[in-house]
Amino acid sequence: MSNSKARTPRAEVMFACIEKYLAAKTQDGLSQKAFCGQEGLAITTFQNWLQKYRAHQRQVETAPVLAKRFIPLHVQAPPNAPPLSCRLEFPNGVILCVSGAVALERLFHLAAGR
Repeated sequence: MSNSKARTPRAEVMFACIEKYLAAKTQDGLSQKAFCGQEGLAITTFQNWLQKYRAHQRQVETAPVLAKRFIPLHVQAPPNAPPLSCRLEFPNGVILCVSGAVALERLFHLAAGR
C-alpha cells in the first residue's frame, strides 16, 4: 500500500487487516462477519476502519490528479501584434475570456487567480 508514512501505527495494522480481508473476500467470498470472527475483531471496529481505508484509497487515487491542477501559462506577443483575444477553461468550470488590449502581466495575474 502506498503513502504509508502518513499513517499511525494503528492505521498500519488495521489497513493491513483490511487488505487481508479484501484478498480473502476476492478468493473465498468471505463475509465481514466471518472474517472478524477469525481475526477476533468487533464488526463495528472493522467497518469503521474499512471506511477510513476506502477514504484513504480515494485520496491516494486522486493525488496525482490534484498535483497536476495547473500548468504555467507563458504568452509572448510579437511586437506590433493585434490585441490579444483568448479563452481559458479551467478544470473547475471557470472560464476566463479576454479580448482587447490587456497587459500580459494582468493576464498572468487573472490566470493565477490573484
